[in-house]
This record gives sequence, C-alpha cells and structure tokens, in this order.
Amino acid sequence: MRNKITVLTMAVLLLLLAGLSGCAAQSSVAGKEATIRNRADQITENILQAMNNADYTRYSESFDEPMKRALPEEKFFEVNKAIKAKIGTYLTKEFVNMETQGIYTIVLYKARFSDEPEGVIVRSVFSGPAENIYVSGFWLDSPNLRK
Repeated sequence: MRNKITVLTMAVLLLLLAGLSGCAAQSSVAGKEATIRNRADQITENILQAMNNADYTRYSESFDEPMKRALPEEKFFEVNKAIKAKIGTYLTKEFVNMETQGIYTIVLYKARFSDEPEGVIVRSVFSGPAENIYVSGFWLDSPNLRK
C-alpha cells in the first residue's frame, strides 16, 4: 500500500512539473512576442513620424542593410512627397495583427492620415532577435494610394 502511495505521489509530482515547464515555455514565448510587439510599435511610430518631418535619418535608422539600399535618401524624398500628396500627414495608428513567417515578423496597423478617410494599412516587416529587430520591409496601402 505504501508503495502505491509513493508511486502515485511521484506520478502527480511529475505531472505538475511537466505542466509547470509548459507554462514556463509559453511564458517565454509570450515574453518574446511582447518584446517584439513593443519594439515594432516604437519603430513603426518613429518611421511614420519621420515621414511627416521628411527626416530620412530617423526614417531609416532601424532599417536592415537591404532596406537601406532599396530606399536611399534621394528616393525617400521622392516617394515621401508622392505619399503625402495622396494621403496627407500621419495622425495615429492602431495595432491590428502580428504574425511570424519564417525569420520575419509581420505587424499590421490601421493608421489615420489627414487626407485618407478610409484609413491606411501599415505593414511593417521585422527580422532579427526580439531585443534588436530591424525593419526588412515597410508598406502603406489605402484607396488613395492605389489611385
């Protein structure tokens, strides 16, 4: 009888330990996602504010090297002017969704711009470790931008 109680106690303890380790793993994933989300929010806000101010240095400070090569300073001013002519200046953004695809984390926002009543979808793509993510892609989409 005593052996059965000992075995049952050990089994219960093992189940509890297994459950707790699963919680720790989930907590670690949730912590990493929260870190990425927080950094993504900050970086995206910085990019959108830099667009308002036509500040290429601030706009590109979190870009990875391929992004910097794809959008050099001269091109930024040209593209930024065209965007502002169609949708105006950035006002606010609201988080919509975050998903991971391979090495990339894609974060979507719905933003308000002064001349776009339908709103603007902002898509920021990040790569790198949670503490030090870089922008690997950045897109804006709206009815006025498609005209």
